[in-house]
Amino acid sequence: MNKILLIAAVIIGAIILIPIISVIALVVVGLLLQTSSSGSGIPETTSHVAWKSAEPFAIIDYSRTGDNLMVVLKNNSYENLNLNSITIGGQTNLIPEIGIAPGATKTKTISGLGACSLGTKYAIPKSTIQINYDAPTDKDKIQYGASDLVGTCN
Repeated sequence: MNKILLIAAVIIGAIILIPIISVIALVVVGLLLQTSSSGSGIPETTSHVAWKSAEPFAIIDYSRTGDNLMVVLKNNSYENLNLNSITIGGQTNLIPEIGIAPGATKTKTISGLGACSLGTKYAIPKSTIQINYDAPTDKDKIQYGASDLVGTCN
């Protein structure tokens, strides 16, 4: 009799737990699909986090309007750096900045990236991002993209 009650309890428990586990799994899958629908396969927040911790230069903020991308660069290193150029999406900004102190920021605009309509999502591949800079003891260094730049056009 005790074995029958035990088997019945296991069956009833399984009948109750399977739908609950299924609902939880569907919610998790839905959330994952929602956050990765930005075009590059990574969510916008992941792109921001990757770039904010990049070294020696971080991109702490960026936004895209029309064919322009505005980036805010921050020197995340412990030494003064000279920025020679930044290339994003095949477009280069050659305006040099001398002596960017540790923790200092500089805003740069990259033009010519092609039209970006208000509200549409964009993704600029990390393979097209390069920052050329000079350190005190090493010249012409290149920092490659930490992540795709992913966002929504303003």
